[in-house]
Amino acid sequence: MSDRRLSRRQFLGLGAAGASGLLLQYGLRQSRISPSDHLAHQSSAPGLIFRSAGSTGAGSVSSPAVARFKVPLPIPSVRQPTRTDATTDYYEITAKQGRKEILPGLMTTVWGYDGEYPGKTFVAKRGRRIEVKVNNELPEGISCHYHGGVTAAQHDGYAEDITIGGVTLPTLIRPGKSWTYEYPNEQGACTNWFHDHGIHHTAEHVYRGMASFYLVRDDEEASFNLPQGEFEIPLVFQDRIFDTSGNLVYDANDHAGVVGDVQLVNGAPWPRLQVKARKYRLRMLVGTNWRRYDLAFSNGMPFTQLGTDSGFLRAPIQQSLLRMYGAERQDVVVDFASVPVGTTVYLLNKSKETVGTPMEQVMAFEVVGKASDDSQVPARLTSYQNLTTSAAIAKSAITRQFVFERTKGYYAINGKIWDVKRFDANPRLGTTEIWKFINKSGGWFHPIHVHLINFQVLSRGPIGKPGKPWAWETGRKDVVAVPENTEVSVIIDWNAQEYLNFTGPYMMHCHNVNHEDHDMMTQFQVLPQA
Repeated sequence: MSDRRLSRRQFLGLGAAGASGLLLQYGLRQSRISPSDHLAHQSSAPGLIFRSAGSTGAGSVSSPAVARFKVPLPIPSVRQPTRTDATTDYYEITAKQGRKEILPGLMTTVWGYDGEYPGKTFVAKRGRRIEVKVNNELPEGISCHYHGGVTAAQHDGYAEDITIGGVTLPTLIRPGKSWTYEYPNEQGACTNWFHDHGIHHTAEHVYRGMASFYLVRDDEEASFNLPQGEFEIPLVFQDRIFDTSGNLVYDANDHAGVVGDVQLVNGAPWPRLQVKARKYRLRMLVGTNWRRYDLAFSNGMPFTQLGTDSGFLRAPIQQSLLRMYGAERQDVVVDFASVPVGTTVYLLNKSKETVGTPMEQVMAFEVVGKASDDSQVPARLTSYQNLTTSAAIAKSAITRQFVFERTKGYYAINGKIWDVKRFDANPRLGTTEIWKFINKSGGWFHPIHVHLINFQVLSRGPIGKPGKPWAWETGRKDVVAVPENTEVSVIIDWNAQEYLNFTGPYMMHCHNVNHEDHDMMTQFQVLPQA
């Protein structure tokens, strides 16, 4: 191999022993559930067709034609607890196969929580615990990550079994097994989500349907008069490929990421939502494997941005465009009051990869009537204080640097791939740190997710010439976009009280989940306060 890149086809042809030897040749450590193990059994897992999609020649596939803006937007229902007590709501869910009509007239096999796609929404109240027992009836190991949650390490949804204090806990849920997650919900109102995180399977499992919203509410949010009930709409953006029978088609593009040709919102292709001429609150999530979104309305109407990944902004901001990468969330209010009844407004994706293609259109909003509206967007939303570079310097902040790159056929961080026995950072509760993320590539982008914590973006821009953050990312976040040839710095206040004194191992990875699986993921060890 002249360029020493390992393609999916080559890996499949090697078999487990040959792939293992080649990994050692490259100087890369093979994880307990290795990429070769994953690839070797893909075809035995039902409900997914592994093909080269969108290419020319034999074996290529494109999705069946779908009439746009005909399917009503589905709204995921709220998951109900199996029992409650004075402090805790208890849930039990089962990861299993199900059947779903996604494309009109065709049935698709999905993997989901209770076999549903999208999964039901968890709604939590700040200060009230949730316990979720997850049973695995699928043929592969899973691990459920509460994305955005402040949780103990053993309840974070670790990609592999987790070792704490010399004891290894079986948090990777094998087929036929279960694990109970505990979530304290001691954090402010925010839009989070719940998805699979099994080692080397995350991309495939999320693509099959294993994801749902997880909303946290608190008294501060309740004191606002924001749109609610039928006027508060969750929207998860995803893209998929289907064959003529409705089967999902999966092509990781040599681990670069699955690129779909059907735009789904809440699991429906190019849906429509009938709205009244009034304000709506949209809770938006990018749940794609690869695709990014530059969201704008066809009539130029603005978004009133309330919050980002980890909660409310200090004050609302008017935005005509919102840029979102994988796993990022935006909490916005949109006012249709000035739109004439009978008008259709389209939500568009203006990203450079999408403009001029069928994927530029995302969904339609049909204004069908008038409605009274006493909801308001307050001038102030939260008292959370912004962190600054000068404050970090005053606290003698440690600076860490992470370079995200493709090397030797793998996606790596600082030249290393995932190793469950290695820690690449050791932040201490009660300190402040600056983490610099660098992407020297011109060929791919990386949305970087740090588990447990939230951070604020200090700067971004060309490598060596960082400037101001984007206007829509000025709040608290747990994912930050690192586009091509870019560096981004974030500041993290390891507040012991905010993070409930949780210590131990946590993960950081690219949320292009195909990059994560191959193997752009590392871990850090949170140390106790000095």
